[in-house]
Amino acid sequence: MIEKEILKLKNRRKALLQEIDKAIVEIKEIHHTLVQYEEFNPNDHGKYFDLVVFDLCKIWNINPSEIKSKSRQIDLSMKKHIIRWVAREKLHITCVLTGKLTGVDHSSVIHSCQVVDQQRQFPCIAFQRSWKPIQEYINKIHCRFPELANKEMYKLAGVNF
Repeated sequence: MIEKEILKLKNRRKALLQEIDKAIVEIKEIHHTLVQYEEFNPNDHGKYFDLVVFDLCKIWNINPSEIKSKSRQIDLSMKKHIIRWVAREKLHITCVLTGKLTGVDHSSVIHSCQVVDQQRQFPCIAFQRSWKPIQEYINKIHCRFPELANKEMYKLAGVNF
């Protein structure tokens, strides 16, 4: 009888240790993500990124975590391209910072901007499904964040930041 109790306690201890190990791994991942975010979010307009992603994901009815996912589903990929384009072209966030915020390399951000620019001229069906619901939001982004309008005027005048 005592042997059974000891065996139960050992099994329970083993299960609890496994749960603790999982929690430690999760805490380390969260800490790593927070350190990365704090380290790579010094840009003045980087603070608007989360708000814009939240707004766009709400319009598209998707979870914001999907933007950093590795999924290559055509509709989701197009949404990722659009978010990177908005960060670069409308929020004036550098390619490196945009990449860090979206979980890709800066060259992927450049590619996303090229894809969106091309799709705006010759849209495919996947682009139209993603673009139409947010087009008005994109056009009025400076109304939502008036501080960005000054930087846009300088950019149009050829002044780089």
